[in-house]
Amino acid sequence: MPIALLGYGTVGAAVNRLLTESAEDIERATGHRLRVVKALVRDAGKERDYPAAAGVLTTDVAELLDDPSIAVVAEVMGGVEPAGGVVAPQRPQGALPVGVRGPCHARGLYAATGPDL
Repeated sequence: MPIALLGYGTVGAAVNRLLTESAEDIERATGHRLRVVKALVRDAGKERDYPAAAGVLTTDVAELLDDPSIAVVAEVMGGVEPAGGVVAPQRPQGALPVGVRGPCHARGLYAATGPDL
């Protein structure tokens, strides 16, 4: 199951590492092999503790929003913006496509836009 991450800092890299290292266990338990195929970042050239595979990091949100193969987008950026502009459905210019699941870990984003998410 293709997954995109909004953010690839400490949390995003840890999510990717856990999904990679636990892929067989997750697939056995759920029937799905979860794999990060895209991650939205501010600086794709930045060195990271757990490097992403080639082609995963992008600075272009359209690469996530326009990819029909992505089944889940997980917000792991923190804060209200820029994540809010991508996950909040009241903003059609950046909203996730209908049917794409978008878990979010940012308390600030929930607090600022709660009912709109």
